[in-house]
Amino acid sequence: MQTAFCRLIDQNTGREPARYHLSGGGSCTARIMAKVHRSGDGWKMSAIGEPAYGRTLRDLTPAIAPHLRPVRLQAAPPSGDARRPNGE
Repeated sequence: MQTAFCRLIDQNTGREPARYHLSGGGSCTARIMAKVHRSGDGWKMSAIGEPAYGRTLRDLTPAIAPHLRPVRLQAAPPSGDARRPNGE
């Protein structure tokens, strides 16, 4: 593969804020190219470029996992008083 790349495109503007070109070869069957993550009010793409071996997500999960960070779920905001209007 000679022209593989990963890019991030802003759907609203059509602008391409990030692009990562794959370089190198080798005997790997897959490549973990990049990750997209929230950053403040926007998004970031971080290049990884690590070779991996596998053909399915299940095969590749052990190689992908070290690049993921735990997602912290926020509690839903209170929706107000759960009682019915008649006080029940």
